Amino acid sequence: MLIFNRASLIIICICSFCAILDLTEIILFAASKLKAITYLVLQVVKTIIWFTIFVIAFVNVTNWERKASSTDGIGRDYQYELIIPIVEDAIPL
Repeated sequence: MLIFNRASLIIICICSFCAILDLTEIILFAASKLKAITYLVLQVVKTIIWFTIFVIAFVNVTNWERKASSTDGIGRDYQYELIIPIVEDAIPL
C-alpha cells in the first residue's frame, strides 16, 4: 500500500490541474478555437502556480537550514532530524 503525505497529495493535485489545462489547450487547438488571449491566460495561470510552488519550496529549504544550524543548548544538532524525513519521502518504500 502506497501512503502519500500531505505535500505529495498537494503536488499531485496541482500537477493534475495543470494537466487538465494542457488538455484544454490541446482540445481547443485541435478544434481551431484556441485564441491567443486564451492561450496566454492559461500559460500565465500555470506559470503563477509553478512559481508559487518554487517560492514555497525555497522558503521551506531556508527554514530547514536555519533550524538545522540551531542546537537545543545541550549540543544536540537538529540537522539529521530534519534530513531524515526528506530522505524517507524521496525514497519510495
